Amino acid sequence: MNKGSSLRTILRSYLAYRIFTYTAWTMVPLAVVFLIIMTPLYEPIVSDATSLIAFQIISGCVGVLGAIAGMVIFFGMFAYLFLCDGRSSKLLWAAFFLLTGCFGSAIYFLAACQRPVFRGVDSPTI
Repeated sequence: MNKGSSLRTILRSYLAYRIFTYTAWTMVPLAVVFLIIMTPLYEPIVSDATSLIAFQIISGCVGVLGAIAGMVIFFGMFAYLFLCDGRSSKLLWAAFFLLTGCFGSAIYFLAACQRPVFRGVDSPTI
C-alpha cells in the first residue's frame, strides 16, 4: 500500500467523515460572528459595556474553535478534492477554496462530499 492510497483510506474513513462534519458545522457560528461584525447589527450590540464584554467572550471562543476547525477542514477538503473526488471540477473547487478559505471548504464538504462507504464490522450504520 503506497502513501497515496493510505491517505485516501484515511480521508474516506468514518472518523474523518465525523471530524469533517464537526469542523464544517463549526464554520457556521464563525460566519455568523463575521456577519454581525460587518453589518450595522454590531453597533447596538457593543453600545453597552456588558454586552460588549459578552460579545467579545462569545466571539473569542467561536474564533478559537473556528481557527482550529478552519485549518482542519481547509487542508482536509483540499486533500480530499485531489485524492478522492473524481467527479467534481478540481480547478473550480480549488479556486473556490483559495478565494473563500475555510468557509468554501465547509461548503464543499456539505455540498459535494457524500457519506463514506464503510468497511468492517465496527463501522456504525448511517
